[in-house]
Amino acid sequence: MENTNTPNPDFEKYLKNNLQKVNKSPDDELWGRIIHEQSRTNMRLKLKQYAWYALGVLVTLALVSGLWYDKLFDKNQKTGPEQEIQQPIQERKSEMVDVLGINAENDEPQTTRKSADIPASAPNFSTRINSVPGNTQSFQAEEGISYENPITGTTVKIPANSLMDTEGNAVYGEAELYFREYRSVADYLASGIPMHYTDDRGQYFFNSGGMFEVRVSQRGTPLSIKTGSDYTVNFSPTQNLKDASLYFLDDQSKAWEFIPEAAFGQQNLTKPPVASAMEVALNNIAKRGASCLPDLVTPVDNPNPAAFIKLGVQTGYDLATGKIIMPTWFKKNPFLTDNQLLFRLERGLIQIKWHKDQGRLFFPEDLNHYFTELTALKDCYFTFNADSMGGATNTKYASKNDYWQRIIISHEGGKDCFITLFDGKENQMQFHSVLKGSTENENFDPEAVMAEYNRLRNKRLQDFGAKNKALRSFLFAASIFKPEGEWCLSPQDWLEYFEQNHPMMADRYDKLITEGLAQNDELATKAWDDWQAKLLGLRFARNQDGSMNKEFASSSLRYSLRLSKFGTYNCDQIFRFGNGKNQYVLATYKTPEGVTINPFSVCLLERSSRIFITQPNVDKLFSAEGRRLDVIITDLNGRQYHYPAEKYASQPFDKNKSTVLTLDDVTERTNSPRAWMELLEI
Repeated sequence: MENTNTPNPDFEKYLKNNLQKVNKSPDDELWGRIIHEQSRTNMRLKLKQYAWYALGVLVTLALVSGLWYDKLFDKNQKTGPEQEIQQPIQERKSEMVDVLGINAENDEPQTTRKSADIPASAPNFSTRINSVPGNTQSFQAEEGISYENPITGTTVKIPANSLMDTEGNAVYGEAELYFREYRSVADYLASGIPMHYTDDRGQYFFNSGGMFEVRVSQRGTPLSIKTGSDYTVNFSPTQNLKDASLYFLDDQSKAWEFIPEAAFGQQNLTKPPVASAMEVALNNIAKRGASCLPDLVTPVDNPNPAAFIKLGVQTGYDLATGKIIMPTWFKKNPFLTDNQLLFRLERGLIQIKWHKDQGRLFFPEDLNHYFTELTALKDCYFTFNADSMGGATNTKYASKNDYWQRIIISHEGGKDCFITLFDGKENQMQFHSVLKGSTENENFDPEAVMAEYNRLRNKRLQDFGAKNKALRSFLFAASIFKPEGEWCLSPQDWLEYFEQNHPMMADRYDKLITEGLAQNDELATKAWDDWQAKLLGLRFARNQDGSMNKEFASSSLRYSLRLSKFGTYNCDQIFRFGNGKNQYVLATYKTPEGVTINPFSVCLLERSSRIFITQPNVDKLFSAEGRRLDVIITDLNGRQYHYPAEKYASQPFDKNKSTVLTLDDVTERTNSPRAWMELLEI
């Protein structure tokens, strides 16, 4: 049957009326019921979809937290910023038993710091790592080596074919010389080397005129000098010490041995002479020479007395009136040569700039504008041969973000040049290069460019040398015009005195200029002759037999030492405080938190007299009530603590009671000699 619509007007009217009553939008109540019934279903769906994502996030957070905690824990265990290796606890404990002969109970992890320059065979004399820098030089054992420290001028000469290995066999091939010097209290502190001496007469303190360390190795194995052979060290002490002697530090016993050295006139002695504490203090703070008489010397670079006196007087006037400024380096060490100064002071900020379009073209730019000769290279570029590079890694050179401190460009003829870059850390890079003109440089002439470069470089060096010559002439000539009250000041102390008294010094030098001593050769020569005659008369009066005072005669001498062992040597006086007996009290040491400090070494420093000592016994403290002594302690873990001199001076000492000192941990602030200088203001 076919489906058809059945007309029903009444039914259709009924539907129409009811549909008109229906609300097109659901009311709030309806939506509320829907939300309530659907909420549980929605929650299950969300958990099902996001559960795996949440699990991944939680795992990641756990890993990051673990790594952060591990890093923080490791950082807290370190003894200083240079620390790199953490040793097992048990290994360090057994080492302390061997060194001290005691039961070193300690549950804390032990740490050491490592220096990349120090040979593996070199011993360490403290629980802290020696942070004094040294120099390494390779050489052929068959040829020997003559090495000069560019900073101090000390030389080491090892003869050819003079080395043997641990079994007594002759050594051939490449060997390595390691050389290090200790020339200040800061160096002694940073080294951890013991500064006391014992013989059958008892215990003594050292007052050092400088130490040096010589070691030779081959592929990490220590070498020795052949039996019957020796090597030479030409060494100038930091000061002339009365009754100084030479000592050798035994690597195994860690004790000093007296070396009767012919250079000190002691070849027939069996025991070193003993100085008094007063002599030690005077040696440290007083001017060299007999009873503070100035030296009879002239500048090496200006032997004409009239010339250096005229230049010295004019320079003194310019310094006193502020026309020129006295350099800091000159106040600290006025006797450095020009070459030594260049090594220390020639500092630019050099960056290799690459051509933006042609990657093989570059030019050096000094951002500090110290190397004025680089201006001659304007509108020029270099190319380099990567195979010719040496002295450093290609990676460092290729980086656009690396900087160099010094640059030397040597002209080999035509366009060929040889470039040397120094990074300030005794590393260098050398390579051959070709000089090219830029596209805009139509008149490019490599010979003319390098001639201008050399002219500017020579002018810079000549100006540098002239300034230094003027300063040295000023210092040497100043002795002639000093009143006697200034004679006992060391050169450094007098320069500081000069700087603090400019008005007085300006009057002094103004009178000298008015008298004509800055212009007239005849007057300058007469001033020199009169000064010589005055000094000779004073010396003769103080030495009735006319002989030179032994101490004065040895002033500024360089000792040529013939040595048969490699290791550490010390040019020292030995002395005792007070009445010749060193007084001690029992002492314990704590941190501000009350934690006991177990000392490995105890050092004392009197800044005013520059006396620095280490105590033979760590369980006792040298007592000198009223004296201003800084106490520095290194504990069994290599951590370092400081007790200031101001507190020591007011500390009451009772020989019948144990003294308790509370020290500050300064480990993180004392990772180098410079850091010690800054901390102690020495």
